[in-house]
Amino acid sequence: MNASRASRLAAPRGFTLIEGVIASFILAISVIGTIQGLNYGFVIVKRAQHETECEMKCITRVERVMTTPYVNLTNAFPLEFVGIAKKGQVTTDWWCRTVVAETNYAPVAGTDPVVFKRVDITAQWNTYGGKQRSVNYMILRAPVEMRNPF
Repeated sequence: MNASRASRLAAPRGFTLIEGVIASFILAISVIGTIQGLNYGFVIVKRAQHETECEMKCITRVERVMTTPYVNLTNAFPLEFVGIAKKGQVTTDWWCRTVVAETNYAPVAGTDPVVFKRVDITAQWNTYGGKQRSVNYMILRAPVEMRNPF
């Protein structure tokens, strides 16, 4: 038997040092990436939950306006807000304002104008990134006799 062939057959099998270092590096990067991905997903879910809650408060206000009778629709809707206290300071996290204005409209030229009520609902809230988001709803309410003229 040849000496070089014998040394090749008797060589221990396994990974070299550089293979082990590269495998450990890839494993570490994979674990760190997985943890960062889970953390980012958690932040996105919390942000979406916060924005959904704010939108639902606005939709609740819109539904309240829509169920209010036309004659009772005035600027009696209070300003709603939610404040957060952090380190002795109170910041507004969410607020909603409703403004009711009367608008005259003549459906046909030469006829008496009909008084519509325009309801503007504005809401604004803070996001987790420090930005502010807002939404505006405009509802035009007609008197009962104008809803079904036929």
